[in-house]
Amino acid sequence: GGETLIRRWPEIKRGVITAMALVLSVYAIMTWRQVHTWENATSLFTHALQVASDHPLLYNNLGAALEREGKIREAVYYYEKALQLTPDDFDAHYNLGLTLMKLGRLDEAVLHSLEALKLQPDHPYAHYNTGFAMTQKGSLGEAEKHYREALRLLPDFSDAHIKLAAVLNRQGKIEDAIRHYTEALRID
Repeated sequence: GGETLIRRWPEIKRGVITAMALVLSVYAIMTWRQVHTWENATSLFTHALQVASDHPLLYNNLGAALEREGKIREAVYYYEKALQLTPDDFDAHYNLGLTLMKLGRLDEAVLHSLEALKLQPDHPYAHYNTGFAMTQKGSLGEAEKHYREALRLLPDFSDAHIKLAAVLNRQGKIEDAIRHYTEALRID
């Protein structure tokens, strides 16, 4: 019993230490592999999609991560994939609209920006971005409407005041343009 245990203690102790070292080594290898998987947002969401490939939020988040890395065309693919899974996903429409604007695909950008606004009509930044796309397309009346709505929702949105002022100036509405430039200066 106890006497045998005491005599064998050095031997048992070496076995326990060896087993603990082995367990710690396995955990260290697993940790190294997991850290590699999570080294950045792109690798994290790519790995997550391997586990849960039917989750639209993961596709949207991977698109956003790729966009931050400057991989705009790849981002479009993942936003579109998110929308295939959930066609009424505000974030995917919003993000896709912005990304398509960066690519100069304005008609598609407007389509997704307007779809985002159908889902969240009181989103000031969605109105702002739609106004920006409309300005790029030369649809100044529509741009004005969206910038004004962005400002109704968020009155101290100085960038919207500046963009609206530029549109008003192009339309020859000089006094109104000056008022919005002045308001932007007051805010900033």
